[in-house]
Parts: sequence; structure tokens; C-alpha cells
Amino acid sequence: MQCHRFILIFAMLAKQRKPITSAQQTESAATAQFAAEIPDSKTRALRRMKAIAFLALFVSLVLLVVSHLMGRQGVWGWIGAFSEAAAVGALADWFAVTALFRHPLGLPITHTAIIPRNQKRIAHTLAQFIQDKFLDKNMLMQRITAYNPAQKLGQMLSNLGYVRKITSQLQTWAISSLETMDVVIVERQIYIMLQRQFKNWDSTSAFEQLFELLKSDQSQQSVLDTVLKKIASKIASDEARIMFSEKMIATAREKYPNMIWLTDKLEYTDNIADTLVSHMTQSLLDEVQKVLLDPQHPLRMHYASEVQHFLYQVLHDPITRIKIKQQKKSMADHPALQFFTHTMVRILRDWVSSDLKKDDSQLATRLMLYVSVLGDRLQNNVTWQRTINQYIQTISWYAIDHMRKIVPGHIVTTMQSWDSEYLVNEIERNVGRDLQFIRINGTIIGGIVGVIFYAIVQFLG
Repeated sequence: MQCHRFILIFAMLAKQRKPITSAQQTESAATAQFAAEIPDSKTRALRRMKAIAFLALFVSLVLLVVSHLMGRQGVWGWIGAFSEAAAVGALADWFAVTALFRHPLGLPITHTAIIPRNQKRIAHTLAQFIQDKFLDKNMLMQRITAYNPAQKLGQMLSNLGYVRKITSQLQTWAISSLETMDVVIVERQIYIMLQRQFKNWDSTSAFEQLFELLKSDQSQQSVLDTVLKKIASKIASDEARIMFSEKMIATAREKYPNMIWLTDKLEYTDNIADTLVSHMTQSLLDEVQKVLLDPQHPLRMHYASEVQHFLYQVLHDPITRIKIKQQKKSMADHPALQFFTHTMVRILRDWVSSDLKKDDSQLATRLMLYVSVLGDRLQNNVTWQRTINQYIQTISWYAIDHMRKIVPGHIVTTMQSWDSEYLVNEIERNVGRDLQFIRINGTIIGGIVGVIFYAIVQFLG
């Protein structure tokens, strides 16, 4: 129990105390004086118990003097025996308790002021004790395994109120981070990353995969069919017809203004354009339909030949491969990539920020859903628990090993940097109250033993 109490004291001291430098001496002295003037609850409790222990000694001495003055006859003999032994016990225990922290009455008696005189040894002993007992790897791993942290985490994540609270805190943090984010730096980093990806992109490997995909004639024709159907769909749309008609009229007015002047007067220009576009569109659709229905259509044969020729050049022609590399570099250095990065980052940031500020945020709702599913699986799925626990145990193993290397040195360095008076005062302030009970008990037990001895002497006499 005393060891655990001492370790608790050290943890508190390590948090509160730093090595004293010459620049901090004035401030430390002022702080110490202020702390002495306004004692905390532990200091007040220590002073109160010291007063009680001293009062017990004082009462014993008073009773001893009174019994001596009364001749130590009758009942005063018993009181004298009690008070004499009680005073001896109180003085002996006062000496023992005081000797832990300082020299009794300021006298440099051997084997007193034990704590300040052995500060270095105490630091090393405490460090070794914590390393061997509290940071024992096998013991801690057994406790982690028995605790089943994955299941406990699952129980936490299955608590809807807890998840909602954490999500709300994450929303606040994310909104604040987005508002203070240096967008220019983010854009620059993403732009550099995209440039690097373009330049390092293995186009040869990609084209080899494409070659394998299009190696069969059926795959090539499937791609062609898909493209032709998309083209036919676009050509047949009303938007395309109107666009073609407007383009045709604009071109005709530019190239053949005299002829269009006449048709404008007759109000036939739009009708002529619509009719021509309709016939042209239908002709194109008919031609596309022929290609789709005829597996041996010349266009298909030409397309297959061109695809094979292109892939062969990409994979085997040095000039073509050089051109592809140049195109990659040109794409990586093109201003459009930087503009794309700039636009993408700002649109994404604005959308995320706007969504997170809503009460029905999609991102927050999704996060809560995923967290709830994860919590349910960790709580009820043994396979998930085993997997997560293995990761936790692996991380803990290396973390404990690292702590065993740095914690002892930190304890020794920290404790040795404290001045002895501060160390003594803090230890006494935290455990001194309990030590005063030793003085009180020594007074009482000493008195009882004195009465017993007096009774034995009276019986034998």
C-alpha cells in the first residue's frame, strides 16, 4: 500500500514539477511563499494530525509530572507507569518519523534525513520497481487479453448517446479545422501529388492490360458497339438536332449571304435547315444501325485493324512510347491540372463545411451509421474481436517495450532534478498525515505496555 502511495506521489510530482533553473528561482520562491501562506487540504490535514500527535505527547508528559508530584502512590502509580511509557513511545516514534524527512532538532544524527540523503537511490529503486512490476510485458499482455478491449470498444460504440456526442464533437472540430485550413498549402500538396502520379504513371503496364482486355475480337467489337450506341443516342436527341440546325444556318449566312438573303425573305431558311438536319441525322442513324447489325461491316474491320496497330505501336514502337511520355509530362505541367486542383479543393471544402453545419448532416449521419455497425460487430462477432484484439496486442507489445526503455530514465532524471527540500515536503504532505498515526499509536501502545509492566512488577513484588 505504501509503495502504491509513493508511486502516486511521484506521478503527481512529475506532472507538477519541472527542473529548477536559475531563471526560475525568484518565481519558484514566490510561488513557494504563496503556497505556504495558503495551505491546501493535505497540508492542513498534516498540520492537524501533527498537533494531535504532539498533544498526546504533551498530555503524557503532564501526567508524568503530576504523578511524580503525587508520589506515584495508589492510582498515581498506575498513571505514572502509563504516562512514562507513553512519553517514551511518543518520543521514539516522533524521532523515527522525523528521521525519514529531516534531521531531528536539526542535529546531524547518523541515519536521519533518510529521504533527502538517499534521493538518488530512491529514484533508481522506484524506476526499477516500476519497470519490473508495473511494466512487465507478460503480465500486461495477459491483462489486455482478459480485458477483451475490442468487445469493450464495441459496447461503447453501440451506445447511441455516446456515438452522437462524439460525432457532434468531431463535427465541431472538423468545421473549425476547415475554416482555419490553409487552402493554398493543401492545393499545392495535392497538385504536387497529381504531378508525381502523372509522371510516375506506368503507361506501358496500363496499355499492356488494355491490350489483354482488347486482345479478343469480341471485346474490341463490344467497345465499338457501345460507342456507336452512345453516338446514335446523342444524334437522335432534340438538343443535337437544334444545335446542328443552328450551326448550319450560321455557317450558311457567313459563307452564302446572298442565297440566305433570299430564303430569309421567303421565310424558308429555318425549314430548309431543319429538313437537311433531319435527313442527315437519319442517314447517320441508318449507317450506325448497319454497322451494329453487320459483324463484317468494313468499318468494323478497319476499326479492329487500327486498334491492333495502335496497341502494337504503344508496346513496341520506341517513337510512339517517347511521344506518350512527352504527353504525360505535358499533362503534368499543364495549367489545367493546377486549375482543376484549385477548383476541386475549394468545392470539396465548401461542400463538406456546409454539410457539417446542417442538423441533418449527411456525413455525420453516415459516420454514426458506420460506427454503430462497427460497434455491433465488435460487440457480437468473435472473429472481429479476435482480429482487433490481435492488432491491439501487437501495438501494445511494442508500446510497452518502448515505455520500458524510456520511463525508468525519465523517472530517474526527473526525481534527481528536484531539490531535496521540495521532494521531502511533497512526500510528507501526501503521506505524513498517515505517519502521524504511528506517533499516536506509539503513545497509546507504549502507555498500555507500561501499565502491563507495572502490573507485573506489582504482582511479583
